[in-house]
Amino acid sequence: MSRFASYLYQVEAGIAGGQVAGVHLVGAVLIADLTGFGRLTEAEGDEAAAEVAIRFAALVREALAPGERLVKTLGDGVLVVSPDVGTARATAARIRHRVAADGSLPPVHAGVRAGTVVWRDGDVFGAAVNDAARLAEAAGPWEIAEAAPPGFPSRPLVLDLSE
Repeated sequence: MSRFASYLYQVEAGIAGGQVAGVHLVGAVLIADLTGFGRLTEAEGDEAAAEVAIRFAALVREALAPGERLVKTLGDGVLVVSPDVGTARATAARIRHRVAADGSLPPVHAGVRAGTVVWRDGDVFGAAVNDAARLAEAAGPWEIAEAAPPGFPSRPLVLDLSE
C-alpha cells in the first residue's frame, strides 16, 4: 500500500470511529425525511411513530452504496455522506423506491448537495449539510432536490479503501 493510500485508509478508519477532528472531505450530503411525520405521530402515538422511524432508518441502511455513511438519524430523517453527488443521487432514488415499495411508510423527500464537510466528534458540519437540509425541506413528497456549488467537481474525490 502506498504511503498516500495508507494515509487515506487511516483517515477513513478514524472518521468511522469519530476520532479525526476537522477533516474536510469532498463529496455530497443527502438528507431524507418522511413527509407528514408530525401528523402520523399525533394520529398514531409516539410508540408507533418510533417504529416507523426505525423502519425508515433500516431501509436507508439497506440502500447505502459502498463508500457512503449514515452519519445519524434525525427522528424521521437521516443524514448520509456520500463520496460524490452521483452516488448520493442514486441512493436517494433507492431510498424513495424502498419507501414506496414498503407501502406502510409516509412519502419520503430528500435533498442532495455536493460539497465539503468537516468531521467533528462523529458528526459532519458545513454549508453542504445546511443546504441539503434546506433542499430536503423544500422538496415535496417523493421529490429529490439537488444542488451543487458553481465549479464543484463532478467526479468522486473521496476514496473508499475499505474494500
